Amino acid sequence: MEGVKAKASWEEIPPAEIPIMVRLATITETHSSSTSAITASEKADLAILEEQFPPILEELKQIVQKDIPELESALNSVNAPWTPGRLPSWK
Repeated sequence: MEGVKAKASWEEIPPAEIPIMVRLATITETHSSSTSAITASEKADLAILEEQFPPILEELKQIVQKDIPELESALNSVNAPWTPGRLPSWK
């Protein structure tokens, strides 16, 4: 989601897709204190976000709703010690 790390600035990165987080930050940061209408660039970024984000959201849902509960169940079944974010089993 954050893309290739820049050494100093985005201009130093070879041609690469602009990360979702950069697009979102650009829209929110540049327009948050503006009273003008949304710009063409912001509209274009939003259109790209609307296309790229849904598959990522589905992956996140898979992780949160299926993968994590399965992992927690496996940890509980072997009486693994408590880990942050995991509710303990109370017997």
